[in-house]
Amino acid sequence: MNHPLDEQEKIRYFRRSQDILFKRSVGHTDYAERWSKEKQRPSTARPFHLIPSKLTGQSLQDLVDMSFEQQELFPDEETYYVMDLSQNDDTPYNSLMFQLNESPMKSMETTTTVMDRYFASLGSPYDLSLSLGAMLGFKQCTPHVIGEQIFLPDSGTSKKPASWYTLHHVSKKVFCTKEKEVRLYANKYPLLTLEITKASFLKQLDRAANMYYIQWAWAEKQKQDFGFISGPKSHENIVHKYLRDNPYPLPSFTYIDYLHFFISYYTLQVLIKILGEGNPYLEEIRNHIKLPPYLA
Repeated sequence: MNHPLDEQEKIRYFRRSQDILFKRSVGHTDYAERWSKEKQRPSTARPFHLIPSKLTGQSLQDLVDMSFEQQELFPDEETYYVMDLSQNDDTPYNSLMFQLNESPMKSMETTTTVMDRYFASLGSPYDLSLSLGAMLGFKQCTPHVIGEQIFLPDSGTSKKPASWYTLHHVSKKVFCTKEKEVRLYANKYPLLTLEITKASFLKQLDRAANMYYIQWAWAEKQKQDFGFISGPKSHENIVHKYLRDNPYPLPSFTYIDYLHFFISYYTLQVLIKILGEGNPYLEEIRNHIKLPPYLA
């Protein structure tokens, strides 16, 4: 059921949930002690340092117990992790959602339902990202990028629900090579530790950066054509830094290059459906479709 709380009740609950998570679920006693010294000031509230791989058994049950039950979950720009519980037999709930400045929420909805509804509400269904990813050669775990919001699934989403994490809050990363983990930070505070190899994470970061850049180039071209002025970014996240620091020449292709490629790619997919994959003319058509310089 829903819990309509006033602001003071939310603050009190948020403080209590921090203690439970840090001391029981995550076990960061030192961090919990530092938190308890500062928690008298709500403005200093920190997000949970979440380690999903360690949330099992009693620690997971503690987290589920302290989370607010909701019939539907509604992510927003403050969401940093949506956890899939559908394969866990120890709880009837299918999803947990974590916010930067609110207590966790739980629901019977699957993460697929939650995220599909959210992406559709932004006017950018996940199918659009899947189509763009297919054009760029992404086979699975396609990021969803809309404006400054960047969501990534931790596994393929075609057959079963996945957990989703964000990069738009992340300011830096630390690789724990021995444990095959990456720790993501929001400013100076640890936000999320994921069980993923360095190579796999960098591959996902590269994909997200490409999708972000394509949309940015597209939007900038439209702004130039119609006389709009871009506003400053609120903060520099890990994707902005990646695009700034990466040694390969991302700006070597243009918005028009991509537009022509997208049109050609879509036309090819239609022709494959009409003519059949084995048609000899398809190879000739493919030879006329030129990729942007970066992808060629």
